[in-house]
Amino acid sequence: MDRTAFIARLAQIKAAVLTLDAKICSWEIGEPASMETVCAIEKKYQIKLPADYVDMATQIAGKVDIVWSIFENESFLKRHPRFQSISGGTLQWDIEHYLSEKEYQDYLYYTTHWESMRGLLDFAEVPNGDMILFDLANPGEKKPVVYLNHDGLYAYPVQLAESFGDYVESLLQIGLAGNEIWQLEKFIQPEPEEKDGRPCIPGVIDPECAYALAWRELIGLL
Repeated sequence: MDRTAFIARLAQIKAAVLTLDAKICSWEIGEPASMETVCAIEKKYQIKLPADYVDMATQIAGKVDIVWSIFENESFLKRHPRFQSISGGTLQWDIEHYLSEKEYQDYLYYTTHWESMRGLLDFAEVPNGDMILFDLANPGEKKPVVYLNHDGLYAYPVQLAESFGDYVESLLQIGLAGNEIWQLEKFIQPEPEEKDGRPCIPGVIDPECAYALAWRELIGLL
């Protein structure tokens, strides 16, 4: 997928959610980032960013800030109670936020003081205080995208996708629904379920599951 195709798919999503009387809160697609920016980040943090994230940031957009909302659309909830957990959609990243000294100090703090955060690098914040992160500790070539819940719903990170590329593609197919975990749960297969304090079985946002197909049909993205 190149920049032109990415922008076209976002335009399709925008048209689809507007049929739901959604509010467009933000629709920003930045210019591609430079490899100099990537190298500066990797040197500062002493890490290797996921290759597919680097490709998307340098070839498509260094920053994406897409937010749409149907939170205040009570008629939608009445007409479609099956999807009452979906209050909007989000796709966000900004590679240059890693250059912020505050972001860097926060990274040092949470990876030093919290054992559960070691090997994790956030790339998106969730409005409720949760985080979406790369699992850089994964030994494979792909670096999973995981969700970290702040209020104890899940004590362990919940996997959303096996890689950043898969994460973006799956969200595009479901109209960017989310990004809070309570909006995403029914799209994740297997659906996350923590037992006896143990981590959930790793799942992925599955745009072909029954719930996703029904949602996609509703908004015209089949």
